[in-house]
Amino acid sequence: GQMTQLSKSARIQSKYVLQRFDNFCSKVYDRTEDQVVQELKMVKKTQADDEYKDYLFNKIAQPFIDELSKVYDPVNVKVLFSYFKRYLVCSGIVIYREESKIHLRFPKKSKDEKHILTKDEVRAICNVASPKRRMLYLVLASSTMRIAETVQLRKRDIEVKDGKVTIRIKAPYTKTKEARHTFITQEASEVLIPHLEK
Repeated sequence: GQMTQLSKSARIQSKYVLQRFDNFCSKVYDRTEDQVVQELKMVKKTQADDEYKDYLFNKIAQPFIDELSKVYDPVNVKVLFSYFKRYLVCSGIVIYREESKIHLRFPKKSKDEKHILTKDEVRAICNVASPKRRMLYLVLASSTMRIAETVQLRKRDIEVKDGKVTIRIKAPYTKTKEARHTFITQEASEVLIPHLEK
């Protein structure tokens, strides 16, 4: 029931994290995720609260976080774990944020995680890309657009005047839901304009 209220990407993420959890359960406990959750519910019903918390955090949540951390960067681990918490709620198991802070250790973000591409790197990528991709990368690199905004553009959103290109980004495409204009470099224009004519 809860799944239907989630966006498509949230549904995909949720399904994905459940698959991961299922793999984790069979690897670590030799059981299905369903069996592990049923067992957790039994512990919650029949044991003292600290026994249940120990089981929830030390036997399930933390090892699962550690498992996710082997594959994902710190930001994604947190996102996937939040979907996992939603799934547990459906089984009547709630992990509060305060408890997470006390009982769970998440991987730390490394300082040098984000790398801003230099012009030479962009050029190197463009040199080996297909013509269509090269056009996309040049437009992205020279405008202020996000990839999600760029791929939704229609021909009518792009205005060419005296070899100069103005791009109107419609409100629904933007993250802030506000329309705006952007411009691209001469180099990007030179590959985009012939494409528009086609």
